[in-house]
Amino acid sequence: LILYSPVVVALFIYCMSPDTVNNTILPILLFIYIGIEVIILATRGASIVAFERKNNMLDIFLSSQINSRDMIKEKMRTQRKIMIIFSFIIFSIGLLLYFMKTRVSEYTYTGIILLLFILSIHISFLSWFSCWIGLKIKNQLKAILISFSFLFFWIIGLPCFWILLTKDDDYISAFSPLFLLIEMYENEQNYSYRNFSSDKIIFIYSSFAVFFLLTLLFRWLCLNKADKYLRKT
Repeated sequence: LILYSPVVVALFIYCMSPDTVNNTILPILLFIYIGIEVIILATRGASIVAFERKNNMLDIFLSSQINSRDMIKEKMRTQRKIMIIFSFIIFSIGLLLYFMKTRVSEYTYTGIILLLFILSIHISFLSWFSCWIGLKIKNQLKAILISFSFLFFWIIGLPCFWILLTKDDDYISAFSPLFLLIEMYENEQNYSYRNFSSDKIIFIYSSFAVFFLLTLLFRWLCLNKADKYLRKT
């Protein structure tokens, strides 16, 4: 309820000034909530067994009857709960942002689908990747720094590298969820959807498929690392 209170305030302001909410408040809330979710998941993922290592509690795990894979799955269930809570709020803001407009286009529904993919695939990928870093790197601070360094490279560095390599910025939104969100917002605000050609949409969906496979890969790596680093089979 506390997390949802800014959305309620935005709806109240919308009754008095719709343009302010559509053009300023809701987009800011959208990026703030996504940023908070990403920071929490990246930090918690990189610290997946940090508490146990810091307090020398691994022996407790070793003497327990719980399989190490089940321990990691249980910890990742907490990550999933955080994802669900924030994704529900973010998706609600996205729906308000799109459907509070006086003009709803075909791209509006494409934007909703893309937002769903970002919340489900990109965020899941980040969560499992950070978990893998947390299992691989024993130092908690180092693991968190590596996780955030990768995050920075993913959302900013990789698109910039693509631009330098190809001299073309038309497809950078397929590599970075940040650039995709920005481009989605700009297109919806301007009612101009020419930048999202059918070829580009296919390319973006293909990138989602790649990230989905990467998510499965890092999930598999995490569960296998659990056996090695927690010394359980």
